[in-house]
Amino acid sequence: MNGLKLHWEDTDWLKQAHEWIHAETERQHIQITGSLELEDYSFTPQMQSLLDVYLEPWEKFASREKLMEAYFLSRCVSAIVKALAWHQTVAPLKGALREEYIHIVPELFQEFVEYEKKLP
Repeated sequence: MNGLKLHWEDTDWLKQAHEWIHAETERQHIQITGSLELEDYSFTPQMQSLLDVYLEPWEKFASREKLMEAYFLSRCVSAIVKALAWHQTVAPLKGALREEYIHIVPELFQEFVEYEKKLP
């Protein structure tokens, strides 16, 4: 791996990242299924706590402010990538199946807009 050697004690951040990704995936699932209002892009206290735990080890490389900026920038990029992927998936669908999923694409662009507002 290009000279990078990972040791088991160095992989705590991997576990934290996995937990964050899992929690974020759950939030998105809840949002897509309609259990979370589209305009609600706020963190629950549990999600904020998990983000704090995830970011803590990275604070030796950058300030919390810069890490939060990077986080929101990554959310913007992620929203665009997901919107394009969903568009490719949904575009060839026909009829009711297309109608069931087509709303996700503009929702992901709205997600981009909401997270872009949080950038400095």
